Amino acid sequence: MNTLRGGKPQLQLHSRCKMLRRGFQGRYQFRKLQVAGTAERYQETADKNEYSHPHDALQYVGVKVFGSAVRSREQRLAPVQAQYERVVA
Repeated sequence: MNTLRGGKPQLQLHSRCKMLRRGFQGRYQFRKLQVAGTAERYQETADKNEYSHPHDALQYVGVKVFGSAVRSREQRLAPVQAQYERVVA
């Protein structure tokens, strides 16, 4: 959503995509969990409503279209894991 290509967003929604637009404006949401003594936590799955289904479908398309680009960027940015040998005295 925040990736630019040629100075323009890679994903643009047509003004007639009202269901997706409303979902992005807050109607596609995750239920807040009430857990005492912790920071805000949310369910791992979205509330199932009329906005969740189009957004789930858009996620499937996004993974197919942008998935390899995201994976390669994550691999480039991943911290290098040093290999340590255990020294036994």
